[in-house]
Amino acid sequence: MRKTAFVVSMVASSVLVLGSAVAQGMATLNMGVTIDGQDVEGKVTVKDANGAVVAEGDAGTDLSVPPGTHRVIVECKGLVDHPQYVHPAFPFQGGQSYSCKKAFSASTITLLVSKGGRRVAGDVILKRQGGGEPVAKVRTGVQFKITAGRYEGVFKRGRDEWQISGMQFPEGAIESIPVAF
Repeated sequence: MRKTAFVVSMVASSVLVLGSAVAQGMATLNMGVTIDGQDVEGKVTVKDANGAVVAEGDAGTDLSVPPGTHRVIVECKGLVDHPQYVHPAFPFQGGQSYSCKKAFSASTITLLVSKGGRRVAGDVILKRQGGGEPVAKVRTGVQFKITAGRYEGVFKRGRDEWQISGMQFPEGAIESIPVAF
C-alpha cells in the first residue's frame, strides 16, 4: 500500500511538472484586424512548416502557439472579399507573448445599376479584373467595403445576366459607382 501511494504521488508530481513545462513552452499570439483604424472581425491561423494548423481562432483573442518558425495567416472578415495577409516565417519563442494588429485598407462602394435609364435591383458577383474565382456577392444600392483594386463582375436580376468590366475601387474612397446597361 505504501509503495503504491509513493508511485501515485510520483506520477502526479511528474504530470504537474510536465504540464507546467508545456504551458511555459508555448508562445501567446494576439493578432487584431483593423480597417481604417477600427477593429473588425477576422480569423488568425498559424501553420507549421508542413502546413499543419498549430493554432487558430478569432482575431483579437489569445492563441497558444508552439515555439518554432510558423506561417501566420490573417483573414479580414470585415471586407466582403475576405482578403488575407500571410507572414511566411514568423519565429515564435516559448514563453513569449506577441501582440499586434494587421491593418487592411478598403474602398467603401455602392453600385448603382440602371437599365434603360431606370435604377434596377439585383446582385453583382465580383471578381478581380483579369479573371479568377469570384471574391464577393453584393446587392446593388447597398454600401459595402472591399479591398481597393480593379474588378469585373456579373450583374444578375432574375434569369438575366449582364457583364460588367473596368470597375475601379480606389483605396480609401467612399463612392457610388453608376453602372448602366
